[in-house]
Amino acid sequence: MVTMKMTTTMMVMMMMMTSTTIKPSSSHLLEASSTNETSAATPVPSLGPVGYGLLAALMGVTTAASVTLNSIVVATTVRYRALRQPLNYALLSLACADLGVALGGGVATTVTNAMRSQLLMEDALCQVEGFLVAFFGLAGLNSICVLAAERFVMVCCPISSLRFRGSHALLALGAAWLWALAWSTPPLLGWGRYGPEGLGTSCAPDWPERSPLGRSYILSFLLFCFVLPLLFIVFCYGSLLLSLHRASRVKYSGTQRAEQRVGVMVLLMIVAFLFCWLPYAACALVVIFQPGIQLSPLAASIPLYAAKSSTAYNPIIYILLNRQFRDHIHRMLCGARKPPKPQVGTEPERAAHGRRENDAVSQL
Repeated sequence: MVTMKMTTTMMVMMMMMTSTTIKPSSSHLLEASSTNETSAATPVPSLGPVGYGLLAALMGVTTAASVTLNSIVVATTVRYRALRQPLNYALLSLACADLGVALGGGVATTVTNAMRSQLLMEDALCQVEGFLVAFFGLAGLNSICVLAAERFVMVCCPISSLRFRGSHALLALGAAWLWALAWSTPPLLGWGRYGPEGLGTSCAPDWPERSPLGRSYILSFLLFCFVLPLLFIVFCYGSLLLSLHRASRVKYSGTQRAEQRVGVMVLLMIVAFLFCWLPYAACALVVIFQPGIQLSPLAASIPLYAAKSSTAYNPIIYILLNRQFRDHIHRMLCGARKPPKPQVGTEPERAAHGRRENDAVSQL
């Protein structure tokens, strides 16, 4: 009997210990739940040395190309007075903005990936890097919108009194940079915030922000800084292509050749814009509307790197395909005595095409 009582007592004690072990407290449950939610919203950076090295090499090449090409553009514009025209003001603004993105964000991302370090996880550095990339990136996008407006006015508006002059370009570009400053500053003041993204080696607006105030900033940012500029660019360049297509039916073959050149350039502009920025915006929207989605660190970082790569594409597409800039760059680098005149077509073709359309197309 004593043995049976002892056995029964030991069994009861073991059951109590087991119950205590497998039944965690409510505080532990809350802590685990919080940890799971955090890990779902913010990917834990984990990438091998080879992966970090490849990303560092990619960003290093892109940054070096961006700094070199955009510096050449800025130096050429400053050196030659003939390039100080409304169209080229927008191209110069774009080059300066791309330089800012490359120096403010590209260099930092290259260094942190090369060191396999998460230095940007520190709040102060993260805020600075995020602000610089957002500010100069928006300034570049807004400069593209000014470029689109200039082409639209020059080609699609037949009213002779409506001209896109240098003062108009400077005013529009000033507004473009102020608009970029207005939308990149709020995270520093409490409306939204900048935070580590993907691998933690770069910073951007904190897309997974869950607070109503943070979500309102992110949605407003995407609407006014991506969707509306995209629609504006498509409208302007679509109207330009339509105008040149109509003119080609009654004009000389020189107009048709000009339309083909403009068409190729416009197509490259829109494709490059979508390639660089659409994945970034799409990823941000997915994170906003699907809070529980789990993205790998690499998948969360690729859209940001694609957007930063636009700083190298822009000078190639928007400037090196521009004949006037190309001639003056060749003159500055190779010492050519006199660049070709920026004109297209014969004299009868220019008279039929109209001076305003000829001025716009002659930039290509």
